[in-house]
Amino acid sequence: MQAQAETTYAHLLESLPLDPAKILDFKFPQDVQQRLGDLLELKRNNSLDGDANAELTRFLAAEAVMRVLKAKALQAVQARP
Repeated sequence: MQAQAETTYAHLLESLPLDPAKILDFKFPQDVQQRLGDLLELKRNNSLDGDANAELTRFLAAEAVMRVLKAKALQAVQARP
């Protein structure tokens, strides 16, 4: 399943007019990073409720997408002459 998702993300990166350098520079805004940190702390303390757990799952999915896109963007940048 993960390999299929990575293939889908790679196709997305190759199909859309995205600038690989901008993808590599992308960082989630500070407030999003802070919220993710808060959710991870709640998880470490076994204090996540259902809504917070769903929110954490969405954050982690978005982060996984960005990892794949950044890896593909790096390959694209390194392949340029």
